[in-house]
Amino acid sequence: LAKRGTAFTNAHCQATLCNPSRSSVLTGLRPSTTGIHGLSPGIRQVERTKDVVTLPQTFTRAGWETFTCGKIYHDGSIPQKDRDSEFKTWGPAPGQSLPDKRFAKLPGNPIRMMDWGAFPEKDEDIADTFTREAVGFIERNKEKPFFLYFAPHDVHPPTIPHPRFVGTTGLGNRADMLSELDWSVGEILKTLERHGLAKNTLVIFSSDNGASPMNENGHLPNGPWRGKKSQLWEGGHREPFIARWPGHIASGTTSDDLVCLVDLPATAAAVAGQKLAEGAAPDSFNLLPILLGQPEAKKRDSLVVMSGKGDLAIRQGSWKYIPDLALANGWDSGPVKPNAPARPGLFDLSKDKGESQNLYKDRPEIAKRMAGLLTNAQSAKSTRPPSSK
Repeated sequence: LAKRGTAFTNAHCQATLCNPSRSSVLTGLRPSTTGIHGLSPGIRQVERTKDVVTLPQTFTRAGWETFTCGKIYHDGSIPQKDRDSEFKTWGPAPGQSLPDKRFAKLPGNPIRMMDWGAFPEKDEDIADTFTREAVGFIERNKEKPFFLYFAPHDVHPPTIPHPRFVGTTGLGNRADMLSELDWSVGEILKTLERHGLAKNTLVIFSSDNGASPMNENGHLPNGPWRGKKSQLWEGGHREPFIARWPGHIASGTTSDDLVCLVDLPATAAAVAGQKLAEGAAPDSFNLLPILLGQPEAKKRDSLVVMSGKGDLAIRQGSWKYIPDLALANGWDSGPVKPNAPARPGLFDLSKDKGESQNLYKDRPEIAKRMAGLLTNAQSAKSTRPPSSK
């Protein structure tokens, strides 16, 4: 996919946890605005987002067919009666088309994991089912403009790959499931090719938070970046982001432009030829000019990210500022004593990908500027420059 498109090496989610991250993807609002910081509530269960026009609704209003399957709305937060107002067509999704919640206790894993997408009855058939549904949607709508949000189970526990993928990587079940995910993406791309749709279809591949395991049999899922899911370290919010659109997006290229998943709603509006309503998606930056390689494209200057416990950090250029390192580990942060002084952190990621050299005391002028940027962003009604709608 990357060989036929552009891989963005400086891509991030807005929140290092799945539900608040996807809430930002759907609404174009940062988590500190939505108030969604954890695994609940859903976007239609809070005052700020209960009536906002979402990413799929932008395409629906433009007359496109829309389809989803998999883990998008967290744990069935969209009632059955309201589903059609979000996507025109639904495939299998947790809490939507499934029986009561099922749980799986994995061998050697003391945590009782919720199975977010068990459909059908056998867990190992989930990928086949989701992929078949997505391919079927494309084939039924090949003569129409369509938006497909494919959210496979394969990146989330419990890790139960189909038997034909077991052992394919030599790195364990989770890596085998990622091999299964690669197959699913390939089947969707083959379908576009088979029906002559590839040249007229924008494909974006990404994820909604950093990998949870930090070492799998010698493989480092987050590469050189420190940290993991729920944490403020780079490994918590760095994401893959590959965009392919033959004839529009350059092939086999990389970009270090700063991009974020919260930018997808404004980008979707531009792709669909729709104008964002006044005040809609105020934290979403239109990436389309960047994707198309336009030399005068406006680019994102900074980014605020949130941990799994609601704490914030800010990125600008190569600099990263964390107001209190005691809170950087998200869910894994220990208790903080009341009135304990904060321990700020400042890191130059161009020289320190592991965020191990705290330059807060060495570069006080940069630390002060970054702290001010974060304060201003928290109080701003919109973090999107006016020219990037």
